[in-house]
Amino acid sequence: MIQYNKQSGGALYDLSKLKKIGSEDFVKKMLQIFIKEVPPSATLIKVAYDGRDFATVKYLTHRIRPSIQNMGIEQLYNEVNEIENLADIEEASPMLERMIEKLETITHQVAEKVKAEYNL
Repeated sequence: MIQYNKQSGGALYDLSKLKKIGSEDFVKKMLQIFIKEVPPSATLIKVAYDGRDFATVKYLTHRIRPSIQNMGIEQLYNEVNEIENLADIEEASPMLERMIEKLETITHQVAEKVKAEYNL
């Protein structure tokens, strides 16, 4: 199922990949893991960035990238790669800050939509 983002008009997420590789129970379990792990990790990424802890920014971003890809959150594919790359430089920048804010916002939006749609 594809959920659209009313603000951007693009897909918020697309569960096609998950549905191809697993049963309904598998999909539900992956959704629960996403809700439990990814939005809190995105918030921790922002906290780490604010504290200029670039190693943690990189580590957490790397850890949640597969979930973002499995959930079909295409609007974050480039961001997670760029956040990791920019965290390597260990330098704060407005661009990195905007990408982290987008990551946090979108992952929380997806989690709320998934909770409502799948009664989680």
